[in-house]
Amino acid sequence: MINVSQESSLETPVRTFSEIEIQSFVTEYKNGLSSGSDQLVFNSPFEIKNETLHFFLNTQLMFEKFGELKFNFAEFLKNKTGNQNWLLKAEIKLVETEIKAYKAQDKYELMVEQNPYLAKFKEEFNLELNF
Repeated sequence: MINVSQESSLETPVRTFSEIEIQSFVTEYKNGLSSGSDQLVFNSPFEIKNETLHFFLNTQLMFEKFGELKFNFAEFLKNKTGNQNWLLKAEIKLVETEIKAYKAQDKYELMVEQNPYLAKFKEEFNLELNF
């Protein structure tokens, strides 16, 4: 029989969660938010190291919004996992955006970049493109 003093010294082992499980918790929390701007914060990429979720946000506004949502999300995550040691961090990290092709010439050049045979095809059949 375990007495009270011995019982309090026993530690419950903390279960580790896969990245997929953590991602599903983030998605579940995000889907429960009513505001689109709040949801946008949790669409941001993040990495997991030990018991820390580190979010990479695009703007100062998202960073501030994360600060508002951080406490509730931490409570949600702690309740879902049974682990009270989770830490949440965020930083602003500019994400490179790809250049979009708007004009026909730009689209053609982008397609040639992706498939060089297109330019050879144009030359071989003496095709004339009007842009």
